[in-house]
Amino acid sequence: IDDKGFLRIIPVGGFDPRTLMAQKVVVHGKRDLAGVIGSKPVHLQSEEEKKKQLKVTDYFVDLGLPADKVKRLVSVGDPITWHRDFTELGDCYSSKAFDDRIGVYVMLEALKKVKSKSLQVELYAVATVQEEVGVRGATTSAIGLDPDIGIAIDITLANDVPGAADHEQITRLGEGAAVKIMDSLSISNPRLVKHLKDVAKRNKIKVQDEILPRGGTDAGAIQRAGSKAAVTTISIPTRYGHSTVETIHKRDVAACIDLLAAYILEAGTKSYVL
Repeated sequence: IDDKGFLRIIPVGGFDPRTLMAQKVVVHGKRDLAGVIGSKPVHLQSEEEKKKQLKVTDYFVDLGLPADKVKRLVSVGDPITWHRDFTELGDCYSSKAFDDRIGVYVMLEALKKVKSKSLQVELYAVATVQEEVGVRGATTSAIGLDPDIGIAIDITLANDVPGAADHEQITRLGEGAAVKIMDSLSISNPRLVKHLKDVAKRNKIKVQDEILPRGGTDAGAIQRAGSKAAVTTISIPTRYGHSTVETIHKRDVAACIDLLAAYILEAGTKSYVL
């Protein structure tokens, strides 16, 4: 908090600093405060500054309040979140923080489908914290549970937009649940991947393969922290990840719910030993 009442910020997790430009935010101080993210006006930038790629440190939050009031209401370390509404966008939904609120939604809806059903495994549904800063919650959960099977539910990139080559798309919106083969944190157990695809085929659930060159999910933590877990991720294809307008397709969300529920009913019926 500077002497004029402007707030300086640091990131929690990874995102493109360009997405911060001119955003509305909420500062969660002693009470929630509306703010806007500002930066040096383009009218005052030199030609060199205009070419420069902005960093988080180039931005500040303006609360529209005098410094003394800001310092009474806000403390160093108070969290700041984007202010953005949930929007129905044709066949899609768009909002901030689908990563990973939509994963929790998929998990809960799948649990509703298998409620009161007979299972062949002990089932633990875990909503982890701090995935974006080092898969920390999943690490402690995996140490405590030491599971045989670990399935993360997360978003993945749907880069099916103008300017992307076919081989760069990762997944496509509307083409079903994505079954992860690998990312930079884990290589999925191939027998578990095959089982998920077999379940999808038998239940007529649309799925697509996923290889994510950069980024990872809690599956990586489960694989490392546990002693024996076969892991993979069921991913919700998402455009514009780590922005205020993350966009997902209704059919893909439904496919992820159906796939997870159908797999839970079959879990424990096959060996994934390689």
